[in-house]
Amino acid sequence: MRENWRDMLGNIVADDKRHKMLEAELNISAITIDRWISGESNPRMNNVRALLAAASLENDFKKCLAQAYHMESNVDEAQDQYTREISGILYDSILRDLATRADTLRTWGVIALCLNDMAVRLEAQAYRAHYIVSQCYSQQNKLLLKERYIFSHTSRTTQRILTDSYLHSETLPFIAVSVGHDILGQDGRVTNQIGVEHIKSSAAFPLLRFGSVAGCFTVCSEESSYASLFYRYFEKYSVLLSLAFADNDFLSIAELLDTDNNKE
Repeated sequence: MRENWRDMLGNIVADDKRHKMLEAELNISAITIDRWISGESNPRMNNVRALLAAASLENDFKKCLAQAYHMESNVDEAQDQYTREISGILYDSILRDLATRADTLRTWGVIALCLNDMAVRLEAQAYRAHYIVSQCYSQQNKLLLKERYIFSHTSRTTQRILTDSYLHSETLPFIAVSVGHDILGQDGRVTNQIGVEHIKSSAAFPLLRFGSVAGCFTVCSEESSYASLFYRYFEKYSVLLSLAFADNDFLSIAELLDTDNNKE
């Protein structure tokens, strides 16, 4: 009975979409999850807490796991710590889109779900915030970053940008993709779509999957505290946004760095 959580986890991630979502949510490899299920290895305590907090996992599994690790009293606390700003309904909606939408619509569907949910939960209207999702490309030995989707507090909805604009190499999104980690900035050099004179806080989050990157999620606001105030929640949403992209949309960060260094 003590090990029954392994069987439950195996049943949950038998669906490949669920497996990939859990990998992204916990930022771990598929092999690690499979080893937990087989009993070849045990999750470390920080991973146990992350499993208990994962909004995409069922409560019955969490109760079983908590009992196995004698952590019954910590389940609610862990969930609040890790996911209190992100609803399980959003995870369910993303899973449904990943399972049912055609490839051509999946990216738009997941991004719209995330940005619209974020705008409500993190008060985009009150903080006069803008969210941008950009996709990166390697073309003619150069790194290109195009703006693809945007949510603005002025329009109150997610829109697909019909005319892609290339981001300059000094913008936060470009730098975040090149170095492969989050960046918190306090300048307006963020995007060509928004007047820089109004931006007082910004942050950029590369959309990662095991050493590869598909693009960048950028937050900017006309309020100076916004990016830093909700920084850790933007990190969580960036993980979900990465699920919008197919495996072949991800490029090796090492190759991108080499490409960027070889620019004329």
